[in-house]
Amino acid sequence: MALQFVRHAFMMVFSNLGQALRVSAGPILLTVAIIYFVAKAFKVGPATVMMMFMNPETANPMFALLLFGGLFLIIFVASWVAVAWHRFILKEEYAHVLPTIANRPIGSYLWMSIKLGLLVALASFVINFFGSILIAALGLQGSFIAGSVLGLASGILTSYLWFRIALTLPASAVAEPMRIAESLAQTDPVKNTIFQVVLIMVGINLLIQLCLATLIELPFPVFLVFGGAMYWLNFMVGLSILTTLYGHLIEKRPLVE
Repeated sequence: MALQFVRHAFMMVFSNLGQALRVSAGPILLTVAIIYFVAKAFKVGPATVMMMFMNPETANPMFALLLFGGLFLIIFVASWVAVAWHRFILKEEYAHVLPTIANRPIGSYLWMSIKLGLLVALASFVINFFGSILIAALGLQGSFIAGSVLGLASGILTSYLWFRIALTLPASAVAEPMRIAESLAQTDPVKNTIFQVVLIMVGINLLIQLCLATLIELPFPVFLVFGGAMYWLNFMVGLSILTTLYGHLIEKRPLVE
């Protein structure tokens, strides 16, 4: 059944590729343009951002404000795209040049995304904290293999948690609020399937990383296009899995191939 969920999500994107591009391409290009021109106007480049992360105590407050503004813009646009895609699949609301913002629950979706993100971040911290203690107890500090296994396990477990609690997002998109506890209860009958879905998606992500590693020698603009396309597809498929879970579990829709 897990393969059916993932296959259905991929088909959802490719069979509606025009709409997938309409709900996402405009907002993404608009975001890139805003970030580019603001960064150019304030002379903020990758080196500046890196220095701020390495030495936060010496960061220019204006640059830090711009950085947080950029991060908020990215989260807002991701929520904008997600709401439009959920509503297209679940309510057949079509986008044109840009997806609609007016009278759409983008704010509540964004806030729910932040809450879920904080919960997942907390879970990741706990997993890595106790995992590091276990590695130290086994005398494997500094082991690349042990660190890689911990990172992989953390990614799998937090992704599983995300899919268990994130039915609240498509619910928010269609203005049918759902509590996190309800999402956990609704996904409980298919928890094993969700875990298998996560394993498949982690495998796909590893393949993406491998593909990008093999393309690193390409000219940077070409590499950027390929990398952007791969991450875009991964993002849209993730949204589609959530939408599929919501439609199947909450609206009782069959998984039509």
